Order: sequence, then C-alpha cells, then structure tokens
Amino acid sequence: MLLDLAALAAAIALIVLVQLLRTILALPFPRIAARWLGTPPPKVFADWIAELEPQLATLGFEAARWVRVSRVDGGADTLPLRAMFRHASGHGTAWVGTPLNARQPHRHTLFFADLLADGRTAVSQPFDVYFAATQGGEIVGRTAAEPTLAAQWQAHRAWIESLGGSAADRSGDDAPQQHAALIERHRQWLLQHRQLRAVTADLALPRVGFALALLRAFLKTPKLPIDKRPVSAERLALLARVQETVRHRAPPKRVQWGLFGFSVALFMLAGAAIWNVEIALAILVVVLIHELGHFLAMRAFGYRNVHMLALPLVGGVAIGEDAEPAAARRAWMSLMGPLPGIVIGWALLLVSMFGGLDWTDGWLFPLALVFLFINYLNVLPVPPLDGAHVVESLLPLRWARVQTVFVGVAALLGAWLAWQFDFVLLTALALLQLPALPTQWRLHGVERELAADPELCRLHRNARLLRVLRRMNFALGPVTDASTRIQLALRVQLRLDNRPMGHVSRALISLVYISLLIVPVAGLVVYSSSDIGSDIASAERWTAEQERFAAEAHSLDLAALVDALSEGAGSARLPPASEAAIAAAGARLGHSLPNELRAVYALTDGLPAFGLRPVAELARAADTGIDALLLDAPSLLVDRGDGTQVEIDRATLGQWWDIGGDAEYRLLYLPVDEPRLPGVRLLQLDYGFAVTRTDLRTALAGQWATLRAGQARAARFDAVRERIEAEWADKPVDALIDAWQPRDLLVSLLAGDVAWGDAADQQAFDAAAQRLGAPLPDELRAVLARHDGFPPLQLLPSAEVAEWRDVAAEVNQEWLAMMAQATDDPDAVAIDDAAISDCRLVAGLRFADADGQRNTLPRLLWCPQHAKPWLDIGERRRYASLRAWIAPQAIQAAAREASL
Repeated sequence: MLLDLAALAAAIALIVLVQLLRTILALPFPRIAARWLGTPPPKVFADWIAELEPQLATLGFEAARWVRVSRVDGGADTLPLRAMFRHASGHGTAWVGTPLNARQPHRHTLFFADLLADGRTAVSQPFDVYFAATQGGEIVGRTAAEPTLAAQWQAHRAWIESLGGSAADRSGDDAPQQHAALIERHRQWLLQHRQLRAVTADLALPRVGFALALLRAFLKTPKLPIDKRPVSAERLALLARVQETVRHRAPPKRVQWGLFGFSVALFMLAGAAIWNVEIALAILVVVLIHELGHFLAMRAFGYRNVHMLALPLVGGVAIGEDAEPAAARRAWMSLMGPLPGIVIGWALLLVSMFGGLDWTDGWLFPLALVFLFINYLNVLPVPPLDGAHVVESLLPLRWARVQTVFVGVAALLGAWLAWQFDFVLLTALALLQLPALPTQWRLHGVERELAADPELCRLHRNARLLRVLRRMNFALGPVTDASTRIQLALRVQLRLDNRPMGHVSRALISLVYISLLIVPVAGLVVYSSSDIGSDIASAERWTAEQERFAAEAHSLDLAALVDALSEGAGSARLPPASEAAIAAAGARLGHSLPNELRAVYALTDGLPAFGLRPVAELARAADTGIDALLLDAPSLLVDRGDGTQVEIDRATLGQWWDIGGDAEYRLLYLPVDEPRLPGVRLLQLDYGFAVTRTDLRTALAGQWATLRAGQARAARFDAVRERIEAEWADKPVDALIDAWQPRDLLVSLLAGDVAWGDAADQQAFDAAAQRLGAPLPDELRAVLARHDGFPPLQLLPSAEVAEWRDVAAEVNQEWLAMMAQATDDPDAVAIDDAAISDCRLVAGLRFADADGQRNTLPRLLWCPQHAKPWLDIGERRRYASLRAWIAPQAIQAAAREASL
C-alpha cells in the first residue's frame, strides 16, 4: 500500500511538472513597443506603487515615471504598465511591474538594471530567475535572494562593480524606446541561439530544451515568506486577469501532442509497475476514449486552449476554456466522456458473449468490463466525477444551496462506496470536498444575490469580476490566500455568465443521465443488500486474520512452528530423522539437502499437517508422476508474484524435488537457483496452479497462519452456534425457516437458484390430503404455509409431496444404493423397501435428465406408521419431529451467517 501511494504521489508530482512545463512552453516572447504614459495611471496601479515608492526613495531613486508596454502583434500582456525609477546618481534604474503571482499578491515584479562599461546591461531581479535564466548577448542576469530591498540594491551595486562598473545612463525621454529595443535585441539573440522558435515575425515561443532550463531555474527560485496582509478586491481582480491571460495561452500543437505522449508513456510505466502491462494498457485505452469524448465535445462547442493529459494511476483529464458558457453545453460535454465508453463496453460485452467467442477466455470480455466499470463509475453524482458536473448543470442557479447539500451527501456516499471497493484515492478526493462546504454554502448565497442584481449583466467583464470579488470580500471576509479566492470568483463569474438551460434541454439531458445512472445505482443497491457484499467482507476479514497471524508466526522459532502445526492436525511431532537418513536422501537426489530442509528434518521426520514427506521418501519430480498435475499441459505456468508469469518446461520441472503432498497436491523444492524465478525456493502445486514461496520457513509460517485463522473462525462459529441454540430452544418449526436469509436477485441469477415458493393455501393442503389419503402433518403444513417448497432444505411443494410407491420408479437407484451401504453408525437405520414402502417423499431433488426422463434424489421421508416418522435418507437417521430435523440445520445456517 505504501509503495502504491508513493508511486501515485510521484506520478502526480510529475504530471504537475508537465502542466508547469506546458505553461512555460506557451510563454510568449513578443516584440514590444513602449512609450511614456501620458495620463495618470489607474487608481489600482497607483495604490500598489505607493507602497514601494518610499522604500526606493530612501535608496536614492527619483519619483516614478509610468511606461505603457504593448505587444506589437496586439496580444494580451500581463504587464501593460510599468513604473521606471531613475537613480539620482545617474547610475542604475529600477523597473517595477504589477504583482503577477496570486500566491504572493503583494510582491511586485521589480528589477534593477545598469548599463555596464562594456555596453552590456546587467539586470538583478529579486526572487526571480527570468533574467538569470535567459541571460546572454547584451544582458547578464543575477537572481537577488536578499531579504530586503535595501540589501538587494546594495548587493546589486557590489555585483555591478565586480563586472567592471557601470556607465552613466544617458537615456532621457527615449528611455522606453531604448528599453523596448534592448528587449527586442535580446529576443533576437535567443532566436539566433535556438532557444526560441519564431511563430510570427513578432512572436516567438520557447523550444523544449530552453523550456526545461526555465523549469529547472523556476524550481530553484528562492521561496519568499508568506505575506499575511489581506488582499483588496481591486488587486484580486488584477491578479485574476493575469491568471486568465496565462491560462488562455497554448503552446504549438506538436508540443501539446508531445506532452500528451509523455503523459501516456508515464501512465504505462506507472501502471506496469503497480499493476501489469496488460491491465495498464486496458485502463489506458478506456481512459483515452473517455477523455477523447470530452475533448471532441469541447472542440465542437468552441472551447479554447483544449488539451488532454493522462494521469498515471488516476485516469485522465481534458481541459479547456469555455468561450460562451452555457449550462446545456457543459452538461453534454460532461456526458460525452462516459457515454461513448458505455456504448463501446456494451458492444464488446455482447460480441464476447453472443458473437461465437469463448467469452470466458481471451481479452474481449475483461476489456468490456473495464469499459463499463470505469465509465459507469464516472456517471455517479459524486464530486469530482462527471456525474456531479451534470447534476450541477441541471440545477438552476436559484437552487445553489441545494447543490451544497447535494455535494455533501454525494461526497460522503462516494467516499463510502470508494472505500468499499478499495479506491483509496477516490475516497480521499470525495472527502476533500467536505471542508469546503461551509464556504460553498455562503458562496452560493453570494451567487443568488448577484444573480438578482439587474446592473450586473450590463457591466463589462472586468467590472463584473470586480463586483463579484467585492461582494465576496463583504460576505466571506477579507482573504490572504489570493489564489483560492480568485478560483472561487472565476467560478462564480462563470456560473453567472452561464446561459440557463431550457426546459427541452433539461428534460432531454435528465432523461439521458437517468438512463445512464440506472445501471450503477442498481448495482450499488444490489451490492449493498447482496450476499456478494457480505461474502467480500467475510473474505476481507479472513485475509486480515491471516495477515495478523502471519506476522505472529514470524516471531516463532522453527521448533514452535513444527509443534503448532502438528498439534493443529491432532498429532504429536514425529521423531527426528537420523543424520544417516538425511545423508542418504542427499546422495539419492544428487545434491545435499539445503540447511532449511536439514533443520526441519532434524526436528521431525515428516510433517503431515504441511504435507512434508519423511526424508526417506524424497524424490525428484520426474520420478513421482508429476505429469498428472500439469493437466496434460506442455509446461507449468508459474505466477512470479509481481503480476508476471513464466513457463517452466517439463525437463526443468522434473529436476526439482518432490518433497510432499498427495495425488492432487504437491510440494516442489528447488535445490538450486532458477533464474526465471529469482528468490523462489518452494512451489505449492495444486492441479496445475503454482504458488511460489521464498523458503520453507515462510511456507510453514503461512500454513500456521491459515491454521490459526481457521481455528479462530471455528471458535467464533461454535460460540455463535451455542448461543443461537440456547436462544432458539423453544422456537417453532415455521420460525426456524427465518434462519436462511433470502437470496438477493443478483446471487440468485448467478447461481441459478430456484425461487423460494410462495405460501401454500388451504386449497393446496386439501389437494395434497386427497391425493395422499391423509392430511399433511401439522409441522410440515406450518413450514409450507411460509414457503410452498423450500430449496435450502430441498422441501418439496405441497403439490409434489408423493407416495414412495408412486416415485420409486424414478428414484436414482445408484444413489439410493450408495445411501444404503453399510456404516459403522450404530444408530443408522436400514434403507430397504420394507422400511420405506409406506412412506411419503417430502424433501429431495426432482428433475428431468437430458433424455427428458424424470429423476428423483430423495432426502426426507415422512413415515407416519413409525414412532419416529421423519427419515433422512442421506443420514440414515429417524427424527421424532420435523423440528428436530430442521433445527440443527437452521442453527448451523444462522451461525454461519452471523459469524462470517
């Protein structure tokens, strides 16, 4: 489990890096134009520059002059306005831009620049690697990691002196143009050195190698302490616009496909390591088709910047920006993921079962199940699955708080369900929805208020976002975590911009979604009330007990293990083998016995509880008829325990030692290392199926753990049975039938069960009495009044209760003869014509054979002429009452149900 979680964490971290690399690959290097700003800057810019201006003034910088920067190609820029501060000495300038990082909302983008004596420009940028990572040509860069602005300026001046000193800044009114010219010359230098790839004459994007260098530099960026000051709505709006600008960027198509291919390769590597290649490939195919459905729907609906990625050990994701939000389109986009996979899954299932193929073999049937399972799982309305997005789109905005309640209930249900199926990651993802619910409740209240604002729809998008943020700050309070607040605000704005769903669309989408949801919901209902669910829980408890006892077994020494296994089998430990016998066995086998075998035989000459033979009976597998266990197969297929299998040919198998077992089960010992089975010393072979063990002691410990788990289960069963037997001492015969839990529909279908009969009425009893010449006994009538025929006990319906002489001709005589064989039981009664000729058959199996002939396997007879009228054919025992026959079986069934 820990290894799986570590691999999952590593895979997710790599995907995060891939997404970050994608962002860097979309980082534009445009040709820019710069000019002085002729009007005062907007208040939002003046506010943040006012925080910095006094600090720069103390360092000798003059007042700020504002510069407007724009891309020549007209694209959006994250730094449209910059403030330039010239140093009073004429040496050095400081350039300051707006905050860009939502995680550091109060941190300005600032760099110091000096013109060196050799004509180059030296740039020192605090806590940023940009110029240091892109330096070359006319620019030399340094990352300043000093904690204060004064220390950064002092370190910058010292660095300038180490580079030969600076020249006086002669730029005047043309400083913006000179700055733009320098940036353009540097861009051309990066193009010439193949760091950038020209998209147009005015735009370039990073090449992969350069992007990787920027990524490495980014990861080495010094980490700033978190600023706890609250962030104003105006600054949040500014950061949100920057974030949207970055999110709308996309690298070239071939780069996107390259990153997608890398994520697929990573998915396969992680999947092969945790599962195996076949499982990983099957899941990958299903995931890709699922995400392709989302991808194509996004493209069809005009989403921008659409791309796909495979998420190792998790699934996949299709991402895009909705240019024209509409609830109906979002619902269809969410449905287009699972819908194609479900159609394909059913098609594969039908072909595998009815297409003339052997659906129990091959890959088609398992692949169909993977298609159906993964896609039906995504239909469930549990965040963050697709079904939750569909339901959110279906609910009107005025029902926003209903959505919060729905998400809470769905998250709890989804976490429980995921835990039942051991989906640890999905459990965690569902539970992670819960802490945000109080905020979501208040946020939906904000949405309702904003939706009722008649002026909101008339505002420009940026002004609308600012109003959303102001309202959120008022309702939720000021925030220091700008990133989370921006994400919530953008989500609110998207929901407010969403075009409502029409009645026809809502009806159609609801119909499609409910049609898809029926299958998983029905499956969950059946599973929750099914014997399968309890069987799985019982199996999990059994596994847990074995693991607990296995851990305990490792603390026992070899002698204690041997004694415990011998006592568990009800016998004492056998005397040890002599040294001479051990030596003779080695000579006979052509190889001296390994130390672990010698150690066991030095304690006991054979261990029947484990199947270990006496040392004198050890032989090579080729000499003990091992072929019978291979089921005529040319080789033995061995599971190596890591999800892979290896074939062992007969010649190699014949050289191994047969050290125990019987006609159906063998213990094979590998006297020397087998390269195809590294670390394996013992095989437990059972009709062609091999379980590998690292050594003999590990196998003994496993056998002891199984024995102890069985003893614990038996003790638990005996205690429950004794309690039930005491509680049911006076329970009437008809009530004992309740001990058998009704079989659920799924189990009945899989097992081919015959349905329990409905209650027999008085008319049925009268008909039976007339046919038999006597009424049915009261006890039998009481049982049949509950179920007219009860398969768990093989009780026949009242209409099939018959005179023995009427069914004797159809009774299976071989079976009856086997039941009549001699026995050592002194209480057994004779089964002959004289003993049963006047009896009535009340329980047994009656069926038609392949030739259409009636066949009967009798079990219980009612013989009213005897003092003990109830005769069990199989047990050859008479009972004074029907209750005496049913009670032990009912108690056994109830105890089994309660103890598992």
